[in-house]
Amino acid sequence: MSYKNLVILTASYPYFNGEFFLEDELDIISTYYENIIILCVHPNINKEPKTLPKNTIVIPIDTRFTIFKKILAIKYVFHKNIREELFNVKKVFKIHVNLKVIKIILNEYLKANIILTSIEDLLSSKKINIDNTLFYAYWNDDKALALSLLKLKNPNSICICRAHRWEIEYEKQTPKYLPFKKLIFDTLNKVYTISEDGMNSLINLLGNKYASKIEVSRLGKKNNRKPIFEKTNSDFVICSCSIMIPRKRLKLVIEILSKLKTKNITWVHFGDGSERKFLEEYIKEIANHITIDFKGIVPNKYILDFYASNYVDLFINVSESEGIPVSIMEAQSASIPILATNVGGLSEIIDIENGFLIDKDIDIYNTAKIIDDYLMSSEDNKIFKRKKSHQNWLAKYDANVNYLMFNNKNKIL
Repeated sequence: MSYKNLVILTASYPYFNGEFFLEDELDIISTYYENIIILCVHPNINKEPKTLPKNTIVIPIDTRFTIFKKILAIKYVFHKNIREELFNVKKVFKIHVNLKVIKIILNEYLKANIILTSIEDLLSSKKINIDNTLFYAYWNDDKALALSLLKLKNPNSICICRAHRWEIEYEKQTPKYLPFKKLIFDTLNKVYTISEDGMNSLINLLGNKYASKIEVSRLGKKNNRKPIFEKTNSDFVICSCSIMIPRKRLKLVIEILSKLKTKNITWVHFGDGSERKFLEEYIKEIANHITIDFKGIVPNKYILDFYASNYVDLFINVSESEGIPVSIMEAQSASIPILATNVGGLSEIIDIENGFLIDKDIDIYNTAKIIDDYLMSSEDNKIFKRKKSHQNWLAKYDANVNYLMFNNKNKIL
């Protein structure tokens, strides 16, 4: 069916940069709804939101725990959903219940109930017909859990969510656990993973009986700029784009660059974070022959304009875990070959024709040789890889195609 209203639960959009890729999706699907309401679940919003489609409003939700809310959480201790989740901790995740696990469960459940109350207030104040509304959590976390609770109270409501990567990778948590996955999958109409790897991980965790609830729906990027296939200068530009935190392993990028034999290298990085000062000093220490250009946090349009006006030889990502980064989709939309670690869903976007997949346990010298060999390879080889990179974006990650498909899937729920 076609829905009159769309309610989206986000973690930062449209106030902050963390979900910038939602901008393309919203721009494409907004015309299919009369009203779009974004509920932004963020603890500290004191700024104006980004420009939104005319039929869209945004309402912030503060889930910080006051003393009153903490006291309120006591009433959930013996709730049926809590009891079942304590059982699932042992059955699904194979870990023991301890105080830390109990705290995680109660915190998540309290946050989800705060979000649920905001949803119900919205429905009441705006006189929104729940039967004519699609509820969409952008992450498989407390926001998806809030929709599960909404669904339990309103069985005919249509509730969906996406699952990216960090909300799936329970093995990387301490303890190795993510709360309420079974309840979310038992109740929501559909969970869309952004990669086949994510879908398989969830099925392996929860069992084949949930396979019909999970479907791959890839993210995408819009880019109508003309790609650059032929090189016209003798310098070399290597780009990356991510937050500057240890998980992204940008220190390894510097160590790889330090071993390059190719001269006249500039490393351009888009993004900022806690490691920036350290990285600026570290590259001076071991790779002062490499020119760096740390752009910081810039509008997404700036990145795509940069790619369209500069021949970027290679895009590099050596993160220790990923879903399928939109930053790589952006680079491919500009015909840039990718070198990245074979983690998460990256083998779904990178292959031998459009780039280079390297082992997660990086051999710095071998990786540097791969880059040197490519930079010194024939012009025909470079043009081939650049065309294949652009073709892969067109075939799999064009936002205009993917988000229309996503919207059409939800019409039949």
